[in-house]
Amino acid sequence: MPAEIVINEVMADPFLESTGEFVELYNAGVDSADLSGWILGDLKDHNDVLIDYIDTFDSGAAGTVIYPGQYALIVDPGYTGTYNHIIEAYTDQNKFIMLTIQGDQTLGNGLGNSGDAIYLEFNGRRMDTFIWQRSAGGNGISWEKKEVMIEDSESNRAPSEHISGSTPGFENSTVPAPYGFYISADTTTLFSLMPDIGQTVSIALQIHNTGLMEIDFIRIYLLVNDFSERQVTYHGSIHLAPGAFTFSHISWEPLYGGNHTVSIVASINEFQSAIHDTITLTIPIPFPDHSLIMNEIMFNPGSDGAEWLELYNRSDRPIDIHGWTMRMDKDGKARTLWHVPLDIPERGYFIFTDDSLTFKETYPAFTGIVLQPVDGWHRLRNSGATLRLYDLTDRLIHTIEYRPDWSPDAGRSAERVNFEPFDEVTWGPSAAIHGGTPGEKNTLFSQHIPQRLHVDIHPNPFSPDGDGQNDACLITVQLPAAHGVLHAVLFDIKGRSVRTLANQAPIGSRHTLFWYGRDDQGHRLPMGPYVLYLESLISTLQEVIVSKQVIILARSL
Repeated sequence: MPAEIVINEVMADPFLESTGEFVELYNAGVDSADLSGWILGDLKDHNDVLIDYIDTFDSGAAGTVIYPGQYALIVDPGYTGTYNHIIEAYTDQNKFIMLTIQGDQTLGNGLGNSGDAIYLEFNGRRMDTFIWQRSAGGNGISWEKKEVMIEDSESNRAPSEHISGSTPGFENSTVPAPYGFYISADTTTLFSLMPDIGQTVSIALQIHNTGLMEIDFIRIYLLVNDFSERQVTYHGSIHLAPGAFTFSHISWEPLYGGNHTVSIVASINEFQSAIHDTITLTIPIPFPDHSLIMNEIMFNPGSDGAEWLELYNRSDRPIDIHGWTMRMDKDGKARTLWHVPLDIPERGYFIFTDDSLTFKETYPAFTGIVLQPVDGWHRLRNSGATLRLYDLTDRLIHTIEYRPDWSPDAGRSAERVNFEPFDEVTWGPSAAIHGGTPGEKNTLFSQHIPQRLHVDIHPNPFSPDGDGQNDACLITVQLPAAHGVLHAVLFDIKGRSVRTLANQAPIGSRHTLFWYGRDDQGHRLPMGPYVLYLESLISTLQEVIVSKQVIILARSL
């Protein structure tokens, strides 16, 4: 009576179709058997005679005798070592033999990728049959028998779950383990809640005992973002028979917005792990309001310029803008900021523009992130518009309704004055020479706006004689507004204009002027007193503020 030889695994759809097919046999009995001359057949009456495989790629034990608990790997005659890396990594050469077929070049009539059947025969007796009706799951994935002592059936057959896609010459990946789980989560409840940061995320679980042993104690761990956050959410005594299931839940409070990778791991008794003991979810958490904001807008660049928005990360950690969108004006289409993960550093800037090349030509010193939407740009109207920024959960994070008076001149951006307190009123035209400050602190930025015009002159007197001491006069002007237009002229004691320091220049609430004791032609001026005349137009106050200060040009002692 021959040993109980079964067909245990079939590779019908390998990466290399011509040489990569195989059939694996297993001796499930207590007696050995010589497989030389046994028949491997198919439903098309192709009967292949088994012989020993003798070639460079023979990694198994010698001969055709299969011992109890041993595997026999049947390969095409033209086999070229396709599975050697798997065999060498996972297989004891004494636990399997390698066979091929006599004469023919293919197993059967070529194993059908989407369905076929093979049988094993000895002395006219059908020993085993293996049938499949569909693909095992793609190129390079085999069909495996789950329980070797149970006859072939659809319920006892499954695609390989091994990382390599197959298990030639060693135990199938689908064999039931002593301890095992199948964990499922009620994500419908989870994602409908969409909690904010600090609020509780609750996930309902169903845990199935897929192993062969009874479970009487269980721990459920929550691991978040590559295990940086770990907690035991449940542990205790239960009674869970093989095939039975129970319900549980986990709770978690997200610390920040974005996509979080959450793994739920079940542990049994003294065992640290069991087969299929983990489920991994991606949970999107909304960001706080104004965590990412629009900080500068170039809506009127002129005929040759690029429109752009500067966005600023106000938070204390990087923000991944993958999945964020912008809706511009009345155009309802969402413009994707970027289509792959991309972190904006904490307190960092990036540019969103209609023309990245033109932007970089205009601002060559800018070295930060410049993004051009892949799904098109909606032109920013010079007459004003509404801009809306949404995070990956489609939550509205920031809205701006800009006006033309924020920057009435072409080629000059509109800048935000401050972040705190956060409001959308304190905007004005950039005072930068190049018309904007992308990636830099805004020229209008001010921590404090004084109640009245304040002028500070230092040093006064000053001595521009080139000795390295007090050679320049520093004039700091602070306006009682976020921005204005400054005119600054120096007069001598006879009332003659000698030096124009600012000629209707747009400035922020704080601006600095320098005087080196020379006139408009670059000539040195004589010692003595000079009158600084300051005139500032503050459009928001609809007022012109005038100030006169005396500066002493002296000689060093």
